[in-house]
Amino acid sequence: MILLPIVTMLLTYWASVGYVNFEKNFDTTSSCQSGIQSVLGTVANSEVMCPSCNDLWDLATCAIVICFWFLFQVLLERFLPCDLVQGAPLPDGSGNRLSYRINGHLAFWVTLLVANIAWPSWVEISEGGETKSVLVFGRAPITWLYDNYSTLAFVTILWTFVLSTYLYFRSFGKGLLLAVGGNSGNPFYDYFMGRELNPRWGSFDWKEF
Repeated sequence: MILLPIVTMLLTYWASVGYVNFEKNFDTTSSCQSGIQSVLGTVANSEVMCPSCNDLWDLATCAIVICFWFLFQVLLERFLPCDLVQGAPLPDGSGNRLSYRINGHLAFWVTLLVANIAWPSWVEISEGGETKSVLVFGRAPITWLYDNYSTLAFVTILWTFVLSTYLYFRSFGKGLLLAVGGNSGNPFYDYFMGRELNPRWGSFDWKEF
């Protein structure tokens, strides 16, 4: 699990350049140490681990896009029609059950609809010698996702790391139910498994979402 972000970025990079040059990265004629240094140097200089880090505008743009995407999906989960499903009884012996909003299938189709015919954008038109901006709706610029795929993946990894870290430290609050599989006492294991059983903001369940 620790290596998954690194593997993801490496695969993204290799897919973008179209090949994997093992001979260059792993020179069998050199020592093991120099070979490792060659790999690390290639990774660092090719922007594999931090794409667009030399272009803060692109990095910030992708971060804003990921934030808006996440918030859009939260709004769909909150306001679209849903089935209210009762979860399993809580292990605290109270017999209480938490309610979950299940509408992911509907959210998928609404997202697809917005991306295809309801994407808002401003265009400039000339009328009577004057130029004015008009709000129109159409297809989202999907090709932008392809052009910025590596940076979007990098920003998403950062976002999940920040969110996971917040939820881990939040689990040490008083009166919270802890997951059996995430309360081993090993901080690394608990971090990845999820220490709190049902981390929530009100009725919004982070694990379920």
